[in-house]
Parts: sequence; C-alpha cells; structure tokens
Amino acid sequence: METQTKPRPLQAQSEAEKASIYVQDDVLEELWFNARWRTDRMAVGILVGKHYTCPVDGAIYAQVEGFVSGTHVPEISDLTRFLRSQWKAAMQAQQHSMPDGEIVGWYVGTGAETIEIGQDALLLHHTFFSHEWQTGLVMFGENNIHALAVSGDEFKPFPMQIIHKSSDATPA
Repeated sequence: METQTKPRPLQAQSEAEKASIYVQDDVLEELWFNARWRTDRMAVGILVGKHYTCPVDGAIYAQVEGFVSGTHVPEISDLTRFLRSQWKAAMQAQQHSMPDGEIVGWYVGTGAETIEIGQDALLLHHTFFSHEWQTGLVMFGENNIHALAVSGDEFKPFPMQIIHKSSDATPA
C-alpha cells in the first residue's frame, strides 16, 4: 500500500519525542478489556490502521484504528502458530472491517503484573510484520503499555501516543 502524506495528530511531546505509533483510545480500551477478560491466558491479535508520511519532517508513522483476529492463548508462540494457519482469514477480516486500512502490527495483553517478551515475539514480528513502521503493542498489569519495534534481533521502544476522541494525542 502506498504511503499517504498526512499531518501527525496534535502533539503532546517535544519535537525530539515524536511518536512513531498513534493508538485511538477506544481501540485501546477494547484491547484492555480483552486482555483482562481471561486471567489464565493472553489476548493476542492483529492491529489495523494506516501508515503515513509526516509532511513536516518526512518521518513515517502509523495510526492504529482497530484490530482483527483476536484470540486468547497461553503463550506468544501460539499467536505465531495461529497466524500461520489463519493469516488468509486475518487478511480477509482486515479487508472487511477496514477496506482502506492495512495491518500495522500485533498486540499481546494480559492482566498479569508481568509479561515475558522474548524470542517467540521476535519470531512473530520477523515472520509477519517486516515493515519498520509495524509495531508490537504489549499491555500488562494495571495500565502498563509499550509499543515495540525490532532492531536486529531485539526489541526497542517505539514512541507511542494515544489519540483521544477530541483528536488530541497524549504520551503513553
């Protein structure tokens, strides 16, 4: 999909801390609901939205506007196995729910106080999410949320902001 040029949502951070990923608050609320629904498993799935080029600085950023193919699994490696068998269905769900959108990443969430993000998550990211603007969204505990990008064979933080219904973006 061709990258469109679009100004970033309103900034709440300094120029040096511009977000690479923006998440709509209603989507985040739904992801948290799913993450806390089953305490014995993690909620996982695919993030959908669009990626853009900022006309001011030329940087590429993505905006999360929904999610598809959510399920609950005991381990992150199960999401990789799930997507290997269900990728075509996930793409069809994305096309149906957001025809102009694209897959912008993956998510994993749990109500547990900690979550282990390791080699299984790296394999997932390298297998299905090869664009540098695609992210992994990791949610755990009461309200801990981190956006991740891959740098070689490890994850690095991906600057993220939440878009509130009033179209403001606040730091996460």
